[in-house]
Amino acid sequence: MEISIVFALGFISAFIGSIAGGSGLIGVPGLLMLGLPPHIALGTFNFADVGSSIGNIIKFSQYKNLGVKWKDILILTAIAIPAAMIGAKIVVSVDPKILSKLIGVILLVLIPLLFKNKNLGVKSTPAKGAKLIWSHIAFFVARAWGGFFSPGAGLIETYVRIKGYGYTILQGKAVTRVANITSGIGIVLIFASSKMIDYKLGVAMFFGMLTGGYIGTSYAIKKGDAWLKPLLGIAIVITSIKMIFF
Repeated sequence: MEISIVFALGFISAFIGSIAGGSGLIGVPGLLMLGLPPHIALGTFNFADVGSSIGNIIKFSQYKNLGVKWKDILILTAIAIPAAMIGAKIVVSVDPKILSKLIGVILLVLIPLLFKNKNLGVKSTPAKGAKLIWSHIAFFVARAWGGFFSPGAGLIETYVRIKGYGYTILQGKAVTRVANITSGIGIVLIFASSKMIDYKLGVAMFFGMLTGGYIGTSYAIKKGDAWLKPLLGIAIVITSIKMIFF
């Protein structure tokens, strides 16, 4: 029964995360409710989240990059790997709860910024020059934060991709598909070396997230960016309230 529950938890987390983001806000609390200590829950979720990245990359590989260049994919991958591993190194020795309210406040600030420009996340406006450099820096920080404390960090990174780099929501997901799986493996290696993964539950959740990631990405591509933007806004509001007050 426990294995079935964890599989379902992984599927739901990855499906929603692939559409609007915030998979960690479902997966990590679910593992905590099953009795895992916070650091073990984070390690187990990050192990399973590699499955979601695999599901995403399989589906995105069936499309022509959705308008993003392989050069950009490789650059963001090169940024993501060290950033995520630095974040994961920190989490094994620091209580991640201290970041919860801070992330919630930041997400609330993003809401008006997200909807101030109706084309943001819907139409592509590639960044250049200094803006591109600052976007790389912001992406590094967001990915390091995600490696440290995954719940909610993905939504902040989504904002960096659409506001900083100028991608649409779907392009932002496509351009980081390689970065997600490679940096995810790096995070897992750090948690594994610190013995902070429950492999019995992690494997079940892995396959749940693989399936959910594939189906969720397929659904997101089918619906398009304009449909995804209000869902992203709703996800940010719910996430911020949960992290600040609960």
